[in-house]
Amino acid sequence: MLSGIVTFKIDDDIFEAGPRTAVRVGGDAFRSVHNDTDDETELLIFSRRLDEPPTETRDDFWASA
Repeated sequence: MLSGIVTFKIDDDIFEAGPRTAVRVGGDAFRSVHNDTDDETELLIFSRRLDEPPTETRDDFWASA
């Protein structure tokens, strides 16, 4: 995180991350990140490029409020 606050969900863990926070995510983890605030955020992501990345979705990953 460079600036602002975002909410991460990695598998079953949900947490907020703010400026100067690093989050390491394993390649096989279900993950998502979003901004729940009205403020802008800056997020820097590094990832290894795969020729054929595996893709999987879960419709119920974020529970409805």
